[in-house]
Amino acid sequence: MLEKVQKKVLWTLSFTAFIWLGSLLFFQNSDVEDFKKKIEEKREQKAPVLQATSQLRTNVVKDLFVVEDQGRVHHKIISSSSVLFLIPENRHFDVVEKLDDITCWMQEKLYSGAQLEQQVRFFKAEEGFYRYSSQQFIAQSVDLSLYRLPGSELPDQSPVKTPLLKGHAHDVSFTLAGKAPQFKASQFKAELAKGKNG
Repeated sequence: MLEKVQKKVLWTLSFTAFIWLGSLLFFQNSDVEDFKKKIEEKREQKAPVLQATSQLRTNVVKDLFVVEDQGRVHHKIISSSSVLFLIPENRHFDVVEKLDDITCWMQEKLYSGAQLEQQVRFFKAEEGFYRYSSQQFIAQSVDLSLYRLPGSELPDQSPVKTPLLKGHAHDVSFTLAGKAPQFKASQFKAELAKGKNG
């Protein structure tokens, strides 16, 4: 009789041990999901939280140089004030600058010969945006002029010469990324200069 009791106790202990080991070795779906959640929560705790921020700047001058077949051309954006925005995107920042009271000079062509000359695009706008990641500038309601000026340096102020062409564009954009800058003016209403440029 003692032998029967010992066998029942041994069998019960073996069965309990088997069930206990089985539960340790084999995870249930809910256990796996809980484990994945805990891992993801730990990752999120370790990842830095990116927040949008901005910086106010005054008397901003952006000198942009582009190498083309004819050599290096100079573009200059001048703004009385700007706000630089750092906007989180995924785990990086997109940097956008809103510029106010803008004047912009863009060298289009340099001419060499007896006298150095340059073809320059000049425009003014109340506000515009420059996106650093794509090197793109956008402005609306833009007064635009095209000049042929002596020298190879951009002027510091508006030329007193009559422009070859002047007008108004609904919006203007240019991109400096890629081989050649791309300039676009939409709904541009222009007039040619009357008489000789001088």
